[in-house]
Amino acid sequence: MTASWGALLRLARRDARRHPRRAALVVLLVALPVAGLVAAGTLALTVRPSGAERATAELGAADLAAYPVDLTGDELAPPAGLPAGSRVEPIWRGELPVGGAPVPAIGVDLTGLGAGMFEVTEGTAPAPGSGQLALTEPLARRLGVGVGDQVQTGSGTARVAGIVRDPLRLDRQAVVVDPAAVTASGFLIGLPAGTTGATATGALARAGWVTIARADLARVNPEELVTILVLGGFGFLVTSLVTAAAFAVSAQRRRHDLALLAATGADTRQLRRSVLSSALLLGAGGTALGLLLGVLLPAATLPWLERWSNQAVDGLAVSPALLIAAGGLGVVVALASAWFTARSAGRTPVAAALTGRQPPRAASTRLLVAGLVAVGLGVALTVASAAGAASEGSALTVAAGVVIGAALTMLGLGAISPWLLEQFARWTGSRLPIGVRLAMRDMARFRSRTGPIMTAIVAGLGLSIAVGAALETVEAGLARDYRPQLAADQLLVDGTAPAPLVSQLREDLPVAADSPVTIVAPASTTAARSLPQYVTVADARLLDTLDAPPAATAALAAGDVLVLHDPAHPAEPLVRQAELIAPGRVTAVELPLAPEAVPGIVLSPETFERTGASRARELTRWLIRLTGPVEPAQLQHAQQLAGRFGQRVTVETGPPEFDSGGLQAGATAAAGVLSLLIVGVGLALVSQEARRDESVLTAVGAAPQTRRSLAAARAGTLTLLGGVLAVPAGLLPIWGLSAASGIGAASELIAPAASIVAVIVVVPALAAAAAWLATRPGPTTLPLSGP
Repeated sequence: MTASWGALLRLARRDARRHPRRAALVVLLVALPVAGLVAAGTLALTVRPSGAERATAELGAADLAAYPVDLTGDELAPPAGLPAGSRVEPIWRGELPVGGAPVPAIGVDLTGLGAGMFEVTEGTAPAPGSGQLALTEPLARRLGVGVGDQVQTGSGTARVAGIVRDPLRLDRQAVVVDPAAVTASGFLIGLPAGTTGATATGALARAGWVTIARADLARVNPEELVTILVLGGFGFLVTSLVTAAAFAVSAQRRRHDLALLAATGADTRQLRRSVLSSALLLGAGGTALGLLLGVLLPAATLPWLERWSNQAVDGLAVSPALLIAAGGLGVVVALASAWFTARSAGRTPVAAALTGRQPPRAASTRLLVAGLVAVGLGVALTVASAAGAASEGSALTVAAGVVIGAALTMLGLGAISPWLLEQFARWTGSRLPIGVRLAMRDMARFRSRTGPIMTAIVAGLGLSIAVGAALETVEAGLARDYRPQLAADQLLVDGTAPAPLVSQLREDLPVAADSPVTIVAPASTTAARSLPQYVTVADARLLDTLDAPPAATAALAAGDVLVLHDPAHPAEPLVRQAELIAPGRVTAVELPLAPEAVPGIVLSPETFERTGASRARELTRWLIRLTGPVEPAQLQHAQQLAGRFGQRVTVETGPPEFDSGGLQAGATAAAGVLSLLIVGVGLALVSQEARRDESVLTAVGAAPQTRRSLAAARAGTLTLLGGVLAVPAGLLPIWGLSAASGIGAASELIAPAASIVAVIVVVPALAAAAAWLATRPGPTTLPLSGP
């Protein structure tokens, strides 16, 4: 057995040396997906923060962070009941005006439990009690300051002790202040050895603290690697189809050699092993090349990786498990691609193979039936997966069902493509040019290569359709479901002390009305009532600022609970919650715009006190309504004042920008390039198998340009039919995912017109033109008979 495989491998090596171009093509087809999978996985492991890095960015060297539920007190006392030997240090998070504008700030000891949250790149960390601060590198560059300089803050000036950087966000503009100079909003806790975080977390929760544990942050989220494996599997699927066609053509070209083996006594099993040995040899070579490229490509990007990923990169993270998995998958794909070719290797009559005659081809009915069954199963699985989401099926199960359904659909469409070509040639008859008729007849006759190549083209172009449909559907959904934050004539002042800034804005801007917006998170209730998570406690000034009808003001004064809503959103959910506060005393008020900045349930201070609820958290904003829409100059002036006062001013900016055009064009271009490469490989395979037919055409007097016409017709027909089939293949999985996620329930799936035109018109035209230019017009010199 071993000796037989050894002899077959030597024959395969000899055949590869005799036909180096064909062997190199198969090696490259196997190497590309292996390299892509290894490179993508290596880059993801390199730039993706590990669980320990995420935990350090949030907690430093601490095991826990504890924040109080009740923020009503002025001074925050450290939590009690911690295990003996625990270290406790204060932490504060908020905003601080630096250089005339508020920036994110954190008060923590970077030499204590906060070590690792920021890296000191120059100078030193602010020492507790020094009153100094540290700036991140982007903020220091923007302000033009360095170590030892003085910067203006909201309470005066402070000395810059050092320059720091956030390892997970290199472009972050933030300031680290002396923890002794601010009031703590929480505590970092270092537990003694042998103490579990779960025990301490439970005790803190019972004492009224919200905790963040290192163990929770350190959990690995596998979504990115799963995505890479799915995309890598898709790449293997596409290339395996083309590789299968390559092995089919290789076996066709080796018919004479296989017939000689059969004539000398080789049985069907040995003929199959001969084909599989070639696949094993070339697959191993392609896998080795792919592994090498997959490591070298990310290594070449290391000098620019920090800038591209916006994260600190210490070195390349190469996973041995990923290398083994990708390498094994490459060899398996090569063997699987050659399996069906190997099975049919011994079916060709020896006499026909020795004389070079092509045996008659059976009808493609079986392949058509198999393709129709695969398409039916794919559609049914996609529909069932989308319906399963309504019955609360897991997201992973739904996504897996949709992906498998899409793969079955693409495989089925590729399988029926030879039959479609036969029927199209039969329907059109002599109305098509001779080059197109010959090309379609040739592709329909050699189904072993046409089916896989067509499936790969459908997969590549279908990916472009899917990306375009997903982007346009999401963009339309965001625009449809967007709820404005403010009206066009409103300003929202947000910060720790908005009143002084509002007083100045009243003098500088044409203010029609203004009101504080006190957002309250209730902590407890009397009786059996259950208050919503957030309510607004305000008086008639707020209703005037919102331009509410007079009846709303009267209802609020009478002790009713108001429910503010706009016409696009029903009031019933908020009304049901408000009924728990004051049964029978709820008034729904429809406003042209009920801003998101104001929680929709509004109570007067007296009504809130009658509920018996205490205020666990309270946030005061200030809403200002001008006499007209906010002008850009007015907004700029207000924001300059906000920086001086250490506050923030916002206005309505409209739906979030989601420019799908660039992504869609990039996806279409990438899919087009992939399809052109697949077509190029297919034409190279076809040219190997069709050389004898072209010799016949030349012998009977065909013009030298016939070869170019045939190549252009093959390329154009392949990509045109592939583009047409790619439209349903690409739309089906996006429909399934959108229906499963609820996006499709509110609006129909949007077909990307630009992508459809590109894959049906542009890509076939480019493929035909490229094939015309790349094909030599001269006659072939291959003899009309022989191998």
